[in-house]
Amino acid sequence: MLNVWIKTAGIILAIVIGYGLKKTGSFPQSAAKTLSRLSINVLLPFVVICNLNGLSISRDLWIALLWGFAVDLVLVAAAVFLCRKKGLETRYIMMYCIPSFNISGFALPVIQSFASEYEVAAVIMFNISITFFFYIVTPVLVQILTAGEKKTELKTVVRGLLHNIPALASFGMLALCLLHITLPEAVIMAVKPLANANTAVALLALGLLFEFPEKLPKDNITALLVRLAITGSALLLAWFNVLPFGTIRSAMIIALLAPIPGGSPAMAMNMGYEGSRVAFGVSANLIISVIAMSFMCAVLF
Repeated sequence: MLNVWIKTAGIILAIVIGYGLKKTGSFPQSAAKTLSRLSINVLLPFVVICNLNGLSISRDLWIALLWGFAVDLVLVAAAVFLCRKKGLETRYIMMYCIPSFNISGFALPVIQSFASEYEVAAVIMFNISITFFFYIVTPVLVQILTAGEKKTELKTVVRGLLHNIPALASFGMLALCLLHITLPEAVIMAVKPLANANTAVALLALGLLFEFPEKLPKDNITALLVRLAITGSALLLAWFNVLPFGTIRSAMIIALLAPIPGGSPAMAMNMGYEGSRVAFGVSANLIISVIAMSFMCAVLF
């Protein structure tokens, strides 16, 4: 349990440092956008490569992948339903504060301290679906939802996907897994430092974007409650063995408790959102996830 709190303290510290750098004027206003682009376009692809390299997909792991797909599909559908016919800021808040999970930067470091290698592999498979939604489905939907009266053309969407480096890396690595092709260990060792740097960069960007609101925003409360309702329902399905998870049941429960990705504000900014309420939503959700995940790790492991 001590490991959980130590890792959590490091995550919170990175956010606080980013916020402090902004408030003291040590970093220019453009720093958040620069760090966000660094995280998304440079470091995140290496996270994907390191996590998926050499993964052998068994029946249980296929179940984990489908479980992640099903849960995030419901979350994305709820976000789209809540933000339709709403203002631009509401659309960004719902789309980037309801779906997805911080698996690579939060769930994996935590569960690696407790679970078996097989359970860790299940969480990685769960993350493949999350990656697909976060870097492909959500940006496409945001582009369509924020287009206003202007019709979104298919070629514009395709062009956006081709410029989405993390998405291309995810599909490429999944293809290698299915073909049983493993990258040389020397390659993984070479890019591992870059992959490890992503969590810190994304969290610093989150801190730079964060701003305390004068009052708790209604949209953020709605997004948080909807997310908790959906993930809580999914957790109950796993807890009572409604679905055949077997030995990966505990890992799937912990994955559901992971917070919104720290890179959500960066993704929102990359899609044209300049506000801070996505960062606020991510931070509020992080507090709840820290408490819930710590408690559940003590119960399950």
